[in-house]
Amino acid sequence: MSIAKTDGLLTALNSTAKLASANTFTANQTITGDLLVNGGAIANTATVLSTTPTLNGHLTLKSYVDSQFALTAKLASVNTFTANQVINGNLKANIVEIVTTTPTSNSHLTSKLYVDNEVALTARLASLNTFTANQNISDDLKADNVLVTNTTPTLNTHLTSKLYVGTALNGKQDSLSLDSHLAIKSVLVTNDTSSSGTNVAG
Repeated sequence: MSIAKTDGLLTALNSTAKLASANTFTANQTITGDLLVNGGAIANTATVLSTTPTLNGHLTLKSYVDSQFALTAKLASVNTFTANQVINGNLKANIVEIVTTTPTSNSHLTSKLYVDNEVALTARLASLNTFTANQNISDDLKADNVLVTNTTPTLNTHLTSKLYVGTALNGKQDSLSLDSHLAIKSVLVTNDTSSSGTNVAG
């Protein structure tokens, strides 16, 4: 009888967890207080009730890890940064897409569109340029040909075209003759002046 009681006690003790031994729980366990594990804990599934850990040693939910992981940039994926990024080192990339096409600071990156538009507004040394506004040249202007659009200059400093000069010269006589009908108000005759066959009305 005493042996049977002893066997029953051993059986009952064998079904309990041992503090100094490794225990294998075959059913779900509920811990109402804190669980302090100095070594390792092996479990197929651990249910974490607190979804937001506050200490580095806290267990975390898969949903918490996934939500935090979604906020990080992926090296092998396309990332869209919604806030300003500061890069202290070098940035190496095959292509950098510029969203803001009009830079406002000297250190801003510029897009190809912005550069092309600015270059289109500048004169090119090896190309034909058409200036749509007045140009001031403070130094010398050297050119093989200068096309003067305004054929009638109005100021003494204006360039003149060949047409303007030619038209003005066509109104001049190459030489004077008796039939030139040249009207002279007065003639000053000196000793060195001589004429032949010319009548000057006095």
